[in-house]
Amino acid sequence: MEEKKQIIKYPKPLENGDAVGITAPSMAFRENLYKRLDNAILNLENAGFKVIETSNVRNKTVKWVSSSASMRANELMDLWKNEEVKWIIAASGGEFLIEMIPYIDKDIIKGAKPKWVQGFSDVSLLNFYLTTNFNIATVHFESISDFGMKDLDISVINNIDILRNTKNEQSSFEAFEVKDLKKDENMELTGYNLTEKVEYKHLYGKKEEMVEGRLIRRLHRCTNSVNWYRVRQHKRILWAVREWHAMVFRKL
Repeated sequence: MEEKKQIIKYPKPLENGDAVGITAPSMAFRENLYKRLDNAILNLENAGFKVIETSNVRNKTVKWVSSSASMRANELMDLWKNEEVKWIIAASGGEFLIEMIPYIDKDIIKGAKPKWVQGFSDVSLLNFYLTTNFNIATVHFESISDFGMKDLDISVINNIDILRNTKNEQSSFEAFEVKDLKKDENMELTGYNLTEKVEYKHLYGKKEEMVEGRLIRRLHRCTNSVNWYRVRQHKRILWAVREWHAMVFRKL
């Protein structure tokens, strides 16, 4: 019997006045970079959004997590139930987001309109779970930290524009970052340190390669979430609407 094709659910494009939820499903935001977090909130507000920050975002990270697994899930569910919230951004990556997955209330997810959920690294697991279990398109981009730079990089601006549905085209960038400067003293609001030229090389020497499909993703240092996607580039990702149908979490 032929398997029924699942239809991906796209959240509505963002509009001015929509609320953005910031939560910490893995690690909390770094304590020494709260100035950057505050600036990220200011930048989002200046872009026309309301911002709701859950209580675990500024918790002290202990053993790689912001809070207990159940609390992390509850904070996420509170944002999901809030009809004003249209976009949820992770505070950080980490290691143990997987602990909260069993505590996610599937009925709450199914009973509400889909929302944009954004993050990378450990948060890729949450995006993967939402897409494969509920057919909701998700966003693979940096966490809230990258919205905190003094002058937003064009890739961050593109991220917002794409979710507003005012931009639907992607292109490569000229340079990428190797050394992250924002952790240096008095550099909390710095942007990307774009010192390296972007070059694409084909493993088999071809001059071009045609690719098609619905996974749209800037090359990034964190490739663990799509293990067949081997090309790496440090930082400077744009976004991804991920529409995976792997079976790993179908029965979780």
